[in-house]
Amino acid sequence: MRHLSNYILYNFNDHPDGFYDRLKINLDLNEELGLQIFSFPMRYVDLKSKNRLTSTPGNIGKHWNVKYLRAIQCVLIRTRGLVGTKRDYFLKAFGKDHKEFYKILLMPESYIINRFKHEGDGSTGLWWSQVCALSDWERDIFENIVCNHLFRSNNITELPRRVRCALDHYLNA
Repeated sequence: MRHLSNYILYNFNDHPDGFYDRLKINLDLNEELGLQIFSFPMRYVDLKSKNRLTSTPGNIGKHWNVKYLRAIQCVLIRTRGLVGTKRDYFLKAFGKDHKEFYKILLMPESYIINRFKHEGDGSTGLWWSQVCALSDWERDIFENIVCNHLFRSNNITELPRRVRCALDHYLNA
């Protein structure tokens, strides 16, 4: 058997690092053994849930958040839910390591879906340089807003200038 597919559950008791590692194991096995293993990431949803929305209690794992779950969906939009067998694709879609994976998870949705466009026009680089320039306390504010999708519940004009600049990429993309 040289061609197979598998489902990779995420958002249950796992951590995003573990999800990345499981996807990468398939990629490494493809190359090491000359196989074609296609992965289908499947988001955990509580069976008692009345709907599948990530905002529904019980549908967000303890190591996950609304932004990370939506980011995975955005990555998979381009491939209709399939993680292919090619290293170049995987590295672009999910990153070369955990650090790059978290950068992708934090990225504005349109920057994930239209990666080449936004990298080409410099907006991804500008966004990341603005995020990296945040102090620790500014980064905490920024990540709380982004990861919990609190754009509308915060008065953006009252936030520190550098946080507002980084958030503009989510609001104006």
